[in-house]
Amino acid sequence: MCIRDRSTWGIFVMSIPKTMKAVILGKQGEGLLIKEIPVPVPKAGEVLVKMEAAPINPSDIAIVTQAISYKSADAPVGIEGAGNVVANGGGFNGWLQLGKRVGCTAIMSSGTWAEYALADVNTLVPLDKSVSFEIGANSIINPFTVIMMLELVQEQKHQAVIHTA
Repeated sequence: MCIRDRSTWGIFVMSIPKTMKAVILGKQGEGLLIKEIPVPVPKAGEVLVKMEAAPINPSDIAIVTQAISYKSADAPVGIEGAGNVVANGGGFNGWLQLGKRVGCTAIMSSGTWAEYALADVNTLVPLDKSVSFEIGANSIINPFTVIMMLELVQEQKHQAVIHTA
């Protein structure tokens, strides 16, 4: 698989393996499993991100405990993370992201608790080199949670809010 290096307009080859390790939601009662699965292939409008960091969110816990039905059994888990874009499924926006550091949310068929994850190119958050992957991995879900909490507090005219994360 080739990635275009825009700094020199040259081509270099990045080897992407055929398989990867991923944390999989097992069938009822199996819990989480680490399995070797195929590396997903991005479709048009998607990119493949080599994951460097992925947090554990309350939503992830709800999915893992099957309190909410979001992923099917044997699906990779993890909602958000950060890493480098290594492949484009098609389209100019994806091509522009190749080699970039990004925060991302995984699409439904993928998960960030894996070596690679698929992400919608339009939902990527660019990460400056000064931002660590660990911080970038928390750049999507957590801010929106706080925004929703603050809107609820304002709407219901509460005097205070407690956020423990």
